[in-house]
Amino acid sequence: MNTGLEEYKDAEYDRLTAALKAALLEIRSDPRLRATVAQVARMANCSRQQLYNEPRSWVVRRIKRIALSRKLSEKKESQTVEPNGVDDDSALQMLKEMRRENSQLFHDKRALLKQLEAARDEIKQLSRDLKSCEEELYELREQVKKASTPSSLRRTR
Repeated sequence: MNTGLEEYKDAEYDRLTAALKAALLEIRSDPRLRATVAQVARMANCSRQQLYNEPRSWVVRRIKRIALSRKLSEKKESQTVEPNGVDDDSALQMLKEMRRENSQLFHDKRALLKQLEAARDEIKQLSRDLKSCEEELYELREQVKKASTPSSLRRTR
């Protein structure tokens, strides 16, 4: 048994719900309208406090989602790369040129690595030769020391 007052409240609740949904749909579709609780309240002909109360708090959450999606879409639009006016043929030609240059650099690198390896091998060989020369020098110095002992340096009168 619904009384007249309860029927009126139910009808008013349903009317406001429909008005809020319509306002949210319009705000979502029209980026010129601000995504704020005040704007929804103005469009639905109700107070902002009604939207913050528990039965209507879903409106505030949806407003926040709409605002966030707008920010994200603006961010995406600002990050999109604008075409620089280069046509496909010249871009393809540039790609071929870059590949050719890359190939040339790769072969140059391999040649330089071979030269580096050869230089390292030569350094190893020179180090071995230096070591053997130092050993020979040491032996020669020892022989000179032995040859120049005090007995051989005596003067005869």
